[in-house]
Amino acid sequence: MPKQYLLIILLLLNSFFVKSGFAQNTTNSATATTVNSSAVDSKPDSIEEIFEQMYAAWNEHDLEKLFSFYSKSFITGDGIDLEDYKELTKSLWEAYPDIKIENQKRTVRSQDNYATVSGIDFFFGNSKDLNKELNSNGVLNAIS
Repeated sequence: MPKQYLLIILLLLNSFFVKSGFAQNTTNSATATTVNSSAVDSKPDSIEEIFEQMYAAWNEHDLEKLFSFYSKSFITGDGIDLEDYKELTKSLWEAYPDIKIENQKRTVRSQDNYATVSGIDFFFGNSKDLNKELNSNGVLNAIS
């Protein structure tokens, strides 16, 4: 696997966890963002429903829908802004056209208008490019 794809995967895995609420919190080194509540298809009953919609958009590789949940001022803990993060996501989807994410565990803690979400996610897919040395496509199995 080319080093550039490994970097993209690591950045995206690190950044997929969204610390969400209705105000931004950037004191944590993990990703921080606001949830764009107008992007939700119908008024969700819970933050769980928002995340289910986000995971569905990610697995459908629907860039517009996925990023409609992110604040325009989104920035990762690594300093990557929204537009660059979109490009990294798009590059990952191009490198692994069948990549999917599956949530195994999610914990939501909320107080007032703030929510902190943590979880365990599995990413899996096959690279579009053939590894000439192995004469096969790369297989991605990652945990975040």
